[in-house]
Amino acid sequence: RGADAITLDLEDSVPPAEKANARKLVRDAIPLVGRGGTPVHVRINNDSDLVCEDIDAAVYPGLSGIRLPKVESAEQIHRVDALLQAKEKERGIAPKTLTITARIETPLGLLHAEEIADASPRICALGVGGVDWYLALGVEPSEDGIELLYATSKVVTISKAKGITATGLLGSVA
Repeated sequence: RGADAITLDLEDSVPPAEKANARKLVRDAIPLVGRGGTPVHVRINNDSDLVCEDIDAAVYPGLSGIRLPKVESAEQIHRVDALLQAKEKERGIAPKTLTITARIETPLGLLHAEEIADASPRICALGVGGVDWYLALGVEPSEDGIELLYATSKVVTISKAKGITATGLLGSVA
């Protein structure tokens, strides 16, 4: 009801022992949750041992895009882009249909944020992931979230300059 998108999660909300079971559910869930016309995304794991399996489980007709957490380099985007391209072809999805939303959640990712934004025309959004950002910095989140100000400001600036959406903004519904 008015959602910008619905995200099915294979990453942090799924315990490691349940990831294989969660992957089995995604294919049937995509048309179910997207039946009202809302775009459907799947948040995958950005771990070299899991990314291929997650993309294989997620890329089916009805999927709109992938949400890739903990992005630290353009190379990670290139790899996911190539996997998406292969799956689109294999499963009869129009080429370059699927988008990538990249989440910057570490200082290394922030240092490479502009390269990440430029890594693929599939990049439709860029955002900062708060919980993992705090963990990467080794700080406790303050009430006002000031620890995210620099990262969020940089990512918003890059996003606006590149013409892509900035997501997860503090104090907004983005």
